[in-house]
Amino acid sequence: MATTPTIEENGTMKEPLLRNSNSKGGVRTLPFIIANEAFERVASHGLQPNMILYLTKEYALSAARAANILFLWSAATNFTPIVGAFLADSYMGRYSIIGFGSIISLLGMVLLWLTALIPQARPFCDRFSCTGASPATSQLLHLYSCFGLMSIGAGGIRSSSLAFGADQLDTGNSLKDAGLLERFFSWYYVSITVSVFVAVSGIVYIQDNMGWEVGFGVPVLLMLLSAISFFLASPFYVKLKSNKSLLTSFAQVLVASYKNRDIQLSSCGTDDFYYHTKGTVSRPSENLRFLNRACIIRNPQQNFTPDGKVSDPWSLCTVNQVDELKALIKVMPIWSTGVMMSVTMSQNSFPVLQATSMDRHVTSNFEIPAGSLGLFTMTSMIVWVALYNRIILPVASKIKGKSVRLSLKERMGIGIIICCIAMAVSGMVESIRREIAIQQGFSDEPEGVVNMSAMWLAPQNILLGIAESFNAIGQSEFFYTELPKSMSSIASALFILGMSVGNLASSFIMNTVDAITKRGNGESWVSSNINKGHYDYYCWLLGCLSFVNFLYFLACCKAYGPCKDERNGDLGGDGEIDEANTRGTLQGLLRIVTLNFVLIPCGLYAVWSHLLKTLSRGNHQHCAALSVEFVSRIMAKSLSSMLLKGISGLQAAHSCRIIRVSGSFYHYGMKYSSTGPDDPDTHDDFKPTNKLESSDISLKDVVEQDIKDNPIMIYMKGVPDLPQCGFSSLAVRVLKLYNVPLSARNILENLELKNAVKAYSNWPTFPQIFIKGEFIGGSDIILNMHQTGELKEKLKDVISNQEKSG
Repeated sequence: MATTPTIEENGTMKEPLLRNSNSKGGVRTLPFIIANEAFERVASHGLQPNMILYLTKEYALSAARAANILFLWSAATNFTPIVGAFLADSYMGRYSIIGFGSIISLLGMVLLWLTALIPQARPFCDRFSCTGASPATSQLLHLYSCFGLMSIGAGGIRSSSLAFGADQLDTGNSLKDAGLLERFFSWYYVSITVSVFVAVSGIVYIQDNMGWEVGFGVPVLLMLLSAISFFLASPFYVKLKSNKSLLTSFAQVLVASYKNRDIQLSSCGTDDFYYHTKGTVSRPSENLRFLNRACIIRNPQQNFTPDGKVSDPWSLCTVNQVDELKALIKVMPIWSTGVMMSVTMSQNSFPVLQATSMDRHVTSNFEIPAGSLGLFTMTSMIVWVALYNRIILPVASKIKGKSVRLSLKERMGIGIIICCIAMAVSGMVESIRREIAIQQGFSDEPEGVVNMSAMWLAPQNILLGIAESFNAIGQSEFFYTELPKSMSSIASALFILGMSVGNLASSFIMNTVDAITKRGNGESWVSSNINKGHYDYYCWLLGCLSFVNFLYFLACCKAYGPCKDERNGDLGGDGEIDEANTRGTLQGLLRIVTLNFVLIPCGLYAVWSHLLKTLSRGNHQHCAALSVEFVSRIMAKSLSSMLLKGISGLQAAHSCRIIRVSGSFYHYGMKYSSTGPDDPDTHDDFKPTNKLESSDISLKDVVEQDIKDNPIMIYMKGVPDLPQCGFSSLAVRVLKLYNVPLSARNILENLELKNAVKAYSNWPTFPQIFIKGEFIGGSDIILNMHQTGELKEKLKDVISNQEKSG
């Protein structure tokens, strides 16, 4: 017998740990699943920050080569979850892939630990330098196998943990499931964030103070706990079988469209030619029309089996499959702009080398580990998200008198711009550090500690954290909202794939810079001796590439058109979409560019001049303290100015796009305008009557009267003869199949009417359909009623009256 939720004294619902004593799944399994990935994250992330030091000091690798190895390791770690998701969905199942990943990841960490325990596993190095030659091939193969196994293991765990946890919570009660899933997702992401914090602070500190043997041994212990925690609950897991993958579906669409390439699309003018399943759209979209051939029924006898199933899914696909692939192709240009963001965000190796050559003392007794400065990035991201959602947006909304928020494209664009600034700041700081190192005689001693605080590296890390909070979160939300719900797994995988490609691009850029700049026996910009190299030039190069990426992003935004958050009116407007909407977004982004590339460079120039004057007096500690304070002040002023002016400007642009007319009424195939001509020569007797303006009745009364007087009333975007959104068009097409009288109002022409309808029905989206005074819902509900026959039964009286009157 299933247990039921209990009500606490405070009125909240408490879920039972078990659905019944013998069932599988439930909340009891979640701690084991969360612990599995949390321990894996602590172990893997704890190895990454100081790995550049391990490779350069213990393996005698150059900084550029070591950084390339780490770039490739990160790329593999970010790419393998996509492969893992495909294998889990198509062949192995989620439980098997997570278990496999846990064992493989543990094996990789054990092998890496052995390189620290066994001196023969690496070149001979004393405390200060490696006296032997370069590492042997066998030693490098052993090292690469460690990284490869850890990447494969991470791909198995990270690809399926979230989905596997959600599998445990399917109770059959949609409302209960939604609440459980929300809590599970929250705890999942909190655990991941805490894991990374522990890794970057605790594990790195152990490596710095207790050596590599202990520093690599602790991740092994944590990974062992990860595997044990997962397998302990094996008898209680819900283990769903594998199913067809979306990647297979995409391949089927491409193959089918190629096989049917001889079909003339112009001949397919009705829905009957397209294969669609019950409850889905009956016609594919008009963009990328060559893919529509994949869902065209050529010969029903050949395409279907006697029981109605498709005989060959590689020759005939559904409309839904085609539209899913089209949606993916459409977002790819904007996805590609995130690659350069990943390039800048993945520059973690050289900042560690910078930090080792700077004064990292916070107090006389405590020194920040060089690999822990990345905490500034994570902390600033978390703090900024809280400030943005809890303070900045509410204050801006209060000032404007209505809800205010930035669109997804605006947030992504702001992130790219802040990345440009972060790279410029990074280059400036490195230029000053390098000059101080040369003045103090450390040209040939890259590990010499200069008289300069490592806190100089904080501003660039803080800016990168803010950039990530805008762009990374914006990207994830963009993919999730723009792609169909059936592609949620692909939406989350796209961001990870972008990070993987960004790591590969980072490796390519660094190799190219290294090869070009050391020609003619010159010193490479990314030399192992950062005091002789020019890492500052490298940072400025990345800043320039980021700005080019921003221009490319603007072009992609214009080509893409409005996002769903703009079409649905989530930005404080009323949802009207036209060319001005996209133009307003671009103008807002350009305004932000102007603010940042005028105010911030001027501030940085002032900092630069101040520093040079201070340096000339040799007061380096005073210079460091003042510079950090001054840079922080400039950044705070510029960012606050940027946001307040940018948001105000964007909202002003939106308000200018609102169409101020009273509304139009479409009744039984005729449209009555509620606005009259302004021609003064027109006699009053010939002007149309404006019911909404000429009477004293409220809009609520108008809505009630509409619903009472009209057997079928639809509030929609556009009018039935010319719908202005796909959902409204679908609803009208379904209702017209029954040849019933249809009355409608265009909510795009009157924002107050739109709000009145929403308040009346307590329903947030449009279209809204009322039949015989009863609120039915939107296009998806009316389509489902049509397919089940319920709509015909509902309209029986209306059809009968129509036939009698006809």
